[in-house]
Amino acid sequence: MSRFKDRDKGKERREKVYNYLIDQGMEPHHAAGIVGNLMRESYQALDPTAVNDTSGAFGIAQWLGTRKDNLMEFAKEKGTEPTNFETQLEFLAFEIENPQAGGWNPKQKEAFFNSKTVDDAAWMFQSKFERAAESRDDEAVQKRIGYARQVYLYHNDDAIYSKDEKGQVVNVNPEVATEEEKRMSPVIRDEFYEQQLGVPTGREDVQVNDAPEALQESRKAAEALLENQKKEEEFINKLKLNREAPTEATTQAPSNPQPKPINPNELTPTQNEFFGSFIPKGL
Repeated sequence: MSRFKDRDKGKERREKVYNYLIDQGMEPHHAAGIVGNLMRESYQALDPTAVNDTSGAFGIAQWLGTRKDNLMEFAKEKGTEPTNFETQLEFLAFEIENPQAGGWNPKQKEAFFNSKTVDDAAWMFQSKFERAAESRDDEAVQKRIGYARQVYLYHNDDAIYSKDEKGQVVNVNPEVATEEEKRMSPVIRDEFYEQQLGVPTGREDVQVNDAPEALQESRKAAEALLENQKKEEEFINKLKLNREAPTEATTQAPSNPQPKPINPNELTPTQNEFFGSFIPKGL
């Protein structure tokens, strides 16, 4: 998949999707199950420009085939771009509500909304709606479930977490909690979730999505990719010019034409992969 551009918007988008689904009348565990799946589909950032380089799946739910075409048509009718986050969110809700749209059939929809826990909701949405060909025991599905738990707890746990003199995690009455306890509560809560519930923490999101080091590495990779593409375009353009602009040398074939040797140092990685088998060893 392509790297998403604005890593720092992941949390904001997750909250928007969750709140939007709640406003649509969903139960909290159903909304969390959906968001947990979307986090797995589009690098936790719910990036509307995410594209799977292999399959071509696109957007926050990685739409593919007819469903991807339907998204394009949906955006066209709304007068927006298919990469618009709000447009994709509305299309997601449309697919969920209307089984005939191709997301799932009525029985699959019913099975999802009959789920009673966050874990089951995350699993049912993957198997009935996303259909990622993963079994429930697969690590990928467990990540979906973990993300769903994280989202559910984030929006439904109002307790203030602190530590006592022995370092044990405790809940503090909001009426007597200090400002420092309120400030540290999210950090302690995340540690507690991770240790006791196996839930991915907010710190993981920061490390994966928002760390300056990760962003710098992503930018370097993108710059390298663009540089390689530029070299390849220049290489192709030179070939075109040689074919389209005949010269005296090309109109009057020499009696003994000699091909120009390939210089491996001038080839991009893609060209090296193609020409590698033709270049004599030792060059």
